Amino acid sequence: RTCVVYDDLVDTGGTLAAAAEALKAAGAGRVVGAVVHAVLSEGAVERLEASAVDEMVVTDSLGLRGEGTWRAMFTVVSVAEVLAKAILRIHREQSMEDLEGG
Repeated sequence: RTCVVYDDLVDTGGTLAAAAEALKAAGAGRVVGAVVHAVLSEGAVERLEASAVDEMVVTDSLGLRGEGTWRAMFTVVSVAEVLAKAILRIHREQSMEDLEGG
C-alpha cells in the first residue's frame, strides 16, 4: 500500500519522518509526503532523504533553497497560474468560486 501524508508545511521534516517510520512499521509499502509550503530548514532535506519517506510532493509557494541537490526525491507543483488568476479576480472584484476551472 501507498500512504500519503498531507500537511500544510514541512520545516525540519522530523514529524513527517516519524510518521513515515510508523507507517512503514505498520506495513506501508511506500510513503509519499504532500506538502503545500516547503520551508525546509537547514538539515530538513537530508533528514527526509534518510527517512522512510519515498517521495515528496510540494508546491513552489515559497522559494525552494538548494533545489538542484534534492530534485530526485521531490516533485514540485507550481502554484503560479492559480495565484495569478486569484490576483486578477481580486483586482476585477470577481468571485473566487471555481478558481481552478476558469
